[in-house]
Amino acid sequence: MKKEEIIKKNLEFEKIIKKGKKYKNKYFSIFILKKNNDKTRIGITVPKNIEKAVIRNKIKRQIKDVISKNSIALINNDCIILVRKEILNLKFEEIKNNFISLYNLIKEDEKDEKN
Repeated sequence: MKKEEIIKKNLEFEKIIKKGKKYKNKYFSIFILKKNNDKTRIGITVPKNIEKAVIRNKIKRQIKDVISKNSIALINNDCIILVRKEILNLKFEEIKNNFISLYNLIKEDEKDEKN
């Protein structure tokens, strides 16, 4: 993930969470705000009540890995991925499968909106 593709500012996070469309499962909440330009930006947030910084950063790296290796494309969108505490009980493969299943739900919803 390139630096230009990462959302870092708190105001941007708040804007996307307030105005974006929400998708969720037991482990993730994903907020998507559609844009007109062709840049896709992603922000990943792991609450501080999840263990220590080392664990939070590991979870972020795992999610970035899933996004890059599985060609997950949220084209022309700003996306915030909020991780829930229940993720601590999962192994990487389970995190990957849960994230991909939620992504597939988002893709289906976008297809329905176009029709």
